[in-house]
Amino acid sequence: MPTTHTPAIDLLFGCRSPEPYPFARSGNRQRGSALIISLAMLTVLTVAAGVALQETTLQNRAITNYNVKQQVRTASVNSIDRTYGNLNAYYEALGSDALDDLMALISSEKNAIQSQTDNGTSDDELSYDNVGLNPYSQYGWAQPSTTRLSAVGTVSTQIYYDTAHPINSNCLKCNAGSSGGQTSRYPFRIVATTTDSNGKIVSRQVQGITLTGAGAN
Repeated sequence: MPTTHTPAIDLLFGCRSPEPYPFARSGNRQRGSALIISLAMLTVLTVAAGVALQETTLQNRAITNYNVKQQVRTASVNSIDRTYGNLNAYYEALGSDALDDLMALISSEKNAIQSQTDNGTSDDELSYDNVGLNPYSQYGWAQPSTTRLSAVGTVSTQIYYDTAHPINSNCLKCNAGSSGGQTSRYPFRIVATTTDSNGKIVSRQVQGITLTGAGAN
């Protein structure tokens, strides 16, 4: 007599494989989709955070560079102001004789220009500011303090005779009562150059001044 097996017995003895439950396949798909979405969101958040960090870094650098530029420029302006004030005080107290060193720059600079001309340099190619005077070392002046300008590295101040812009007029009234009868006006330039502590940012400020002295022969 043939033997019959119930489905429960077939399953017990492995006569046939049970079909996987439909809901098991659906659950795997859902978990896989959730993982992909999570990874995508994590990638987007990572990129956004990187962009925000880069923008913040660039903004901080821009602010830092701006502050350094302002400090460097302030140091140059302070040096020019101190130089002009000291020169003016010297001149008012002692007259042009107190600034004989500046007057000596006139002939020195003219000689340097003439030397270039003698060597065949054209007028368009002449270099100026060949001979300068450092008033702080020359007259023993104290440099303006840069204690509050922490970004400032070096400050250099020079005075040059402005050969490129001569003043050709004489002042007949500036020397009233003098035996000379007239005085001349001579143009000079104060040039202050400041660099930051890293030597990357430079500020160069220039101020023109006029010195009234003895009439030229």
